[in-house]
Amino acid sequence: MIIIHPTNKSITKKEIRHEDLSPLIYSFFWYLFRYQSMNWISRKIYLYNVTFGLYMLDWWERYLFNILMLVLLWFIFYNGSRSMAEFYRSFSQFCLGIQSPKT
Repeated sequence: MIIIHPTNKSITKKEIRHEDLSPLIYSFFWYLFRYQSMNWISRKIYLYNVTFGLYMLDWWERYLFNILMLVLLWFIFYNGSRSMAEFYRSFSQFCLGIQSPKT
């Protein structure tokens, strides 16, 4: 891999020193190389941790947050499925004239 230095000299990867690159460029290359070396699942977990800021929490805080997220998602999907079933039942009775058995 060849990188163009600000002095317009081309240098190889082995010749790069930390002082040559600004910290922003150095961190960008580190992120890019680390990001490409992950598989798909590791990348999604990494993006989840970075997006929600979980990388700066302790292990027990991260587990607590994940449990709360799972409970919230379960609540949303469970109540969403119940309301969609009720909507379908009322739609079928009103528009299609189909009577469903009462449960």
